[in-house]
Amino acid sequence: MYQSSACTAEIRAFVRGGTPGLARLREVLPTIFKHYRVKNKYERARVLMACKLVPVDDGSHVTFEFKPEH
Repeated sequence: MYQSSACTAEIRAFVRGGTPGLARLREVLPTIFKHYRVKNKYERARVLMACKLVPVDDGSHVTFEFKPEH
């Protein structure tokens, strides 16, 4: 079983970092999910939605919609 509240708290810390935090989150998200044992795509999408992110299934991973500001 995964630790959803701890996983959500960690992801929210990146979200609070704005664009730079979200860019870094995209890079480390698979590692965060692995660390907290969030294995299936449905659970990963739920965690992202709890963090007010829009989940996207890219075929091999669940990530989130992110359009960096220039």
